[in-house]
Amino acid sequence: MGHPTGERHVSDAAAVSARIHPAGRDALQRLFAFRLARFLASSGLSVLVGTIVLIGAYSWLGWPAPVASLASFFSAALVSYVLLRGWTFSRHGRHSLFRDVLPYSVLVVVSLALSTGAAQIGAMAGQRMSHDRSIQGLAVLGAVLIANVLFVPLRYLACRWIFHDRVSNRDGVDVAMAVTGEAIQPAAVETMI
Repeated sequence: MGHPTGERHVSDAAAVSARIHPAGRDALQRLFAFRLARFLASSGLSVLVGTIVLIGAYSWLGWPAPVASLASFFSAALVSYVLLRGWTFSRHGRHSLFRDVLPYSVLVVVSLALSTGAAQIGAMAGQRMSHDRSIQGLAVLGAVLIANVLFVPLRYLACRWIFHDRVSNRDGVDVAMAVTGEAIQPAAVETMI
């Protein structure tokens, strides 16, 4: 049902955005870019750790591709959780089972299914290309890296949702308050970035 005067309702985020001076929008965009850069750096480091574990487990230890992928993935997931929670999204203090660990675990399980499937596809492709286990390992690595890169945008949105109310005031609310001079709900600011 529409507004009694026929005007459309404007969401809090849109109303806040409309009141923010262009300099404030620039500050919010810089905040988003900063957080995205940290997300990508955290993800890159966790992929590096996972890559080292994957190559070592599959090529050097001779583990089957799905097992090597599991070891790789859980190593990377641990590094990723610590960096994303504490560095990227500025969440500090006690870990909450229901608000941090379980939602992130669901994301890890979904990511694990995609990564393990990609590893198996890469192993099958590698076996068709060569009998050399190192070449097969490169095919597995390539498939897993491609799957992880394609999943990055969804992971960012999921992590932002998991840690959404963990953003400290200095990250968004104070920026908006300094620009508009008004107290703004953190959720309204968070939806803009």
